[in-house]
Amino acid sequence: MKNIGETIAKYRKAQKMSQAELAQKLMAYGLTPSAASVSSWEKNVSVPNALQIFAICEVLGIKDIYSEFISTEGAVLGGLNSEGVRKALEYISLLKLSDEYRTEKAVSEIVPINTRQKIAAKKNVAEVTEKPVRRIKLFDLPASAGTGQFLDGENYSEVEAGLDTPGSANFGIRIAGNSMEPRYLDGQIAWVRKCERLSDGEIGIFILNGEAYIKKLYIKENGVELISLNPEYKPINVSEDDTFITIGKVLN
Repeated sequence: MKNIGETIAKYRKAQKMSQAELAQKLMAYGLTPSAASVSSWEKNVSVPNALQIFAICEVLGIKDIYSEFISTEGAVLGGLNSEGVRKALEYISLLKLSDEYRTEKAVSEIVPINTRQKIAAKKNVAEVTEKPVRRIKLFDLPASAGTGQFLDGENYSEVEAGLDTPGSANFGIRIAGNSMEPRYLDGQIAWVRKCERLSDGEIGIFILNGEAYIKKLYIKENGVELISLNPEYKPINVSEDDTFITIGKVLN
């Protein structure tokens, strides 16, 4: 298995693309990564999922996924230089244009939706039908994974929910800080289902005295504490005099 982070970084830099620009381009595929997400991939702190890998390859022009991320042994284009890869891909493209070697299923799987629509129009066949796009609120002010920040109920944008967005999520909120590492990283989006009560040990979004936190709930005999996953941070005690509201449960 090759170093995934180094491979992503190599191709990104070859394209003269910043981490923020790569994250922005991935949004066209229904994904919502941040520059911090790309940084964590390249540092091998976290690993992109399968959908993210395919989108990364599309954006960065990685043609042979197997040889670039796994091994050159047995790879379709393994052992070829850049010119050899180009010629091989040209030949594959010609084969796909031939009815003798192409299946309609294969074409529909590899051609982007907007391209398939153009092909359908040219062939005078029925227009490709897409499922309705689900849009979800993404709050601009981050829930704190450190000292806490106020969650402004009006300060949000709407994004398309990707395949990595839980179906029961009502909104997303971008995390700030490192107190919930290694599970949740700075800049990562937390997807949240609204609810007024959580069980002991569940991770949620809370408002404590006007500030928003993502923390693990610890219910004691005589009260409540908000726990960070990073042991460098002390628990936050919630007293009877505090204004404490549960916003929802973090799903990812």
